Amino acid sequence: IGGHTLATSVVHISDEKVLFAGDAVWVDQHPYMAQAVSKDWLEGLTYLRKLTVDKIVPGHGPVCGRDATERVSDYIRTLRSRVRQLQRAGRSKTEVASTLVGELVPWFPIPPDRKPKIEAQIKAGVGRVYDELRSSGS
Repeated sequence: IGGHTLATSVVHISDEKVLFAGDAVWVDQHPYMAQAVSKDWLEGLTYLRKLTVDKIVPGHGPVCGRDATERVSDYIRTLRSRVRQLQRAGRSKTEVASTLVGELVPWFPIPPDRKPKIEAQIKAGVGRVYDELRSSGS
């Protein structure tokens, strides 16, 4: 389905109503977006929500239901929207990343010992979305 990376794949076992979502779904964690195509990721999550499933086995986090895909979608949509706003205001990629880290950190719990790594991960994802939106003219 793409999204997280171009090779992001899922396995749907329809008889069991189980979806192995791999890195398309992250539960209670900041998704790693440094290689992502955010528009494809959103489309992939929409597709997953249309499948008949009782359980989703995410790539990161506990087994969940279909509703867990909404939080990841909300995060990606918010990230895209804020990057677009700041780009249109003439902000550089570095400025946008610095601004958005503070806004995005509260979305998911972060263990104190992992905070620097997660902040760097968020910055990388912001940079990726910045480039994606700039190249697409969105």
